[in-house]
Amino acid sequence: MMPELINANADLDQETGRLAPPMPGAAADAPAAPSLMAAQAPRHAAGSSSLGRPLAGTLSRRHFERRLSHDLDLVRRGGERLAVLVVHLHPTEATPAAVLDQATILHRVGGLLRPGDSMAVLAADELAIIQMPVADSHAAHRLAARLLNRLTRHLAPAGGRAPLGVCLGLALYPTDGNRADLLIERAREAAVRARHWGGDGFCFHSRELASEVAAGLAIDHEMRHAVQRGEICLTYEPSLDLRQGSMAAAKASLMWRHPSHGPLAAAALQPIAERAGLCHALGHWALQQIGAEVARWHAKGLLASIRLKPFANQLDQPDFAGRFRQALAELDLPAAAVDLALDPGLDLDVTSHRLRANLEQLAALGVTLTLTGFGERPIDLPPLLELPIARLELPTDMVALIGRSDMAETALRALIDLGLNLGKELHAEGVETDAQLKFLAAAGCAAATGPLIGPALAARDFGRTLEQRALLTAAGGKRLAGSLH
Repeated sequence: MMPELINANADLDQETGRLAPPMPGAAADAPAAPSLMAAQAPRHAAGSSSLGRPLAGTLSRRHFERRLSHDLDLVRRGGERLAVLVVHLHPTEATPAAVLDQATILHRVGGLLRPGDSMAVLAADELAIIQMPVADSHAAHRLAARLLNRLTRHLAPAGGRAPLGVCLGLALYPTDGNRADLLIERAREAAVRARHWGGDGFCFHSRELASEVAAGLAIDHEMRHAVQRGEICLTYEPSLDLRQGSMAAAKASLMWRHPSHGPLAAAALQPIAERAGLCHALGHWALQQIGAEVARWHAKGLLASIRLKPFANQLDQPDFAGRFRQALAELDLPAAAVDLALDPGLDLDVTSHRLRANLEQLAALGVTLTLTGFGERPIDLPPLLELPIARLELPTDMVALIGRSDMAETALRALIDLGLNLGKELHAEGVETDAQLKFLAAAGCAAATGPLIGPALAARDFGRTLEQRALLTAAGGKRLAGSLH
């Protein structure tokens, strides 16, 4: 199910704001401002509209409020939360007569929403989003940060300044109100307040929600100094070739040894790095560190390839492929020794022309591209099949189906067969038992990682393990894949 698109026309409040202190809560029975109206529109708006010009064919405000009221009833019964976000687009000083390509904006924003979420066009320069259910204020904060990142990134021409500024306001049920009209208005008020602070940013309506997020922002600030303090490190996890029974590849991952929160794995680092604006700096640092280590192992014949997982927004940057090629040349690391993992769950926009160009250039260099999380979530196959992806990786949750029931294993075999019929190589992660390993090998998977294969280790320890395995192999010792025979 795709996010629902509803089109609406509104009188735009021209006041301004930015990532701001929270707004004091308004009274629970405050009336909604009469300027906001809503209307239904086609699922995909066509063409472009000048900034501030309302779209034609608008209906009343009631349609959008009716959807929000329905969602509120659902979350009330389930004891859950709901978030309303208003996205306000405004011209920058450099381009006061900017033109808003509304179809592009809807596509970019819609790509971040989950099935069941709704999106409305309040005006040619204002959107509203219903996210339900939402776990907490941090989840709403992450969506706002990703929206801000995606819109500012895609509105800017290559090497230029974005013609539109982006401000977002957030209101949550039940903290900010229990009626549809109140939540919409309070999200709009928060967006106006955000714009008052200038530039691009977002703001919560209530002090309580902003306080919840403040703790998260504190850890964002700490990340800026974590590399210098030696808290960010890299781990290497061995990968077993199921066809040859040898270990010649590995998967590299970032880890933050936080002094208070303990180890934070790569999945937890992604949203923190996005909010702190450190994706590119951290990604560059990781590539330099990984490349230097792997170049040494590769030169000794200890490791054939390494898998890296760049931040999704790195892949969409102009000339990422060129800078990656330069980095490999400086490290004297062959492109064929590098496997880049793409996570469609981390803001990977497969329709982006820049991303597609970067991936095509990387593949032409000889870099292997792997799509992770295969089978974990619905995917849009047509654009995916146009990307130069060579490998598909089954996630831990899919591997865990092995041994549960005949039906589960049949479904997993069908998924593996789909990947093979598409001409892709299949890898699996999270392998814990001999039974899982033998099932995957028999089904046609080419490689596997997981606790059974070996733990993730720091660079020094992993290097020693590689050397020990090489010595054992040279001496005719038992290989890691003995469990297959």
